[in-house]
Amino acid sequence: MSANADHADQHTAVASSLLNDRLPWHRKITYGFTDMSGNLLYCIISSYMLYFFTNVFGLGVGTAGGLLLVGRFFDAIGAPVMGILVDHTHSKYGKNRPWFLWMSLPFAVFVWLLFTTPALSGTAKIVYAGVTYILADLSYTAMSTPITSVLPNLTSNSDDRMSANSIRLVLGNVGNFFAVTFIMPFASLLGHGNQQRGWSLAVGVYAIIAFILLIIAFLDMREKNIAEEKIITIRESFKAAAGNWPWVIIVLANLIYWTAYTERNAALPYYFQYNLGNSSLTSFFNGFSIIQVLGMAAVPFFAKYLHKWGTTVFMLALTMIGQIWMGLAGANVTSA
Repeated sequence: MSANADHADQHTAVASSLLNDRLPWHRKITYGFTDMSGNLLYCIISSYMLYFFTNVFGLGVGTAGGLLLVGRFFDAIGAPVMGILVDHTHSKYGKNRPWFLWMSLPFAVFVWLLFTTPALSGTAKIVYAGVTYILADLSYTAMSTPITSVLPNLTSNSDDRMSANSIRLVLGNVGNFFAVTFIMPFASLLGHGNQQRGWSLAVGVYAIIAFILLIIAFLDMREKNIAEEKIITIRESFKAAAGNWPWVIIVLANLIYWTAYTERNAALPYYFQYNLGNSSLTSFFNGFSIIQVLGMAAVPFFAKYLHKWGTTVFMLALTMIGQIWMGLAGANVTSA
């Protein structure tokens, strides 16, 4: 009887702890600032980097493509390394939180430098482009890696985690919307006919906003229960993944999806400039990215009837149809 009573008391204590461990509304918003700031700058890179290198910076298509490929190689190495560094971080601010402070300024500065054209030529100009691209990419990885891993340390309340993550995804899409929709017209406005000056100033403004958002997020965050976490080694991670075919299939599907998505985004400025004869359509069509917020809001509805795997397959099928349709649209603006 006593044992049962003790068990009941422990259960009540745990339930009470979860109930009291609530995440304030303002902290959910500032948590979302992390993804918003990251997308505000990185979506400019993913959508306009190739276009900037060739049409503004002055590199050849082959050289620009080679630099992007090299950047992806460094990114493939940097991502797992950052995961290890975050797992082994110990500071008075926590494990994940300090990375927003440490990387906020480097991230903002490197992205600004990446879209700034120096008075260089030949090999020196190519080296500058390659180095700044790699540094911007690695600094984004260092800043973005803790975004998801910090959430369990903000609260143990599952409902608050879910709502905080939803707010993060929405604000991340807001950052993406402002990045891909307004950066080109903003650069034209500030440049007054000088594209290189305009892009440097426009991205500089975006970088300042992203820096401020990251600092606000860092100042408002509070990590909890860090000492209770168990660090998983790389060997254990690979062992857990081995034979986990659902995980492998999801990873491969996401790899193929994001490869196609990145290729499409990189090609859009050229598509609208050379196929449709109007480069300003790039910003107009990119503005439709805000509809992704509605898509995310509709996921629970689809999952209720199609379940998780059905929803995943359905959404990927819609994406495939859209990608193929755009390729067949030709010069038809309405169809595109």
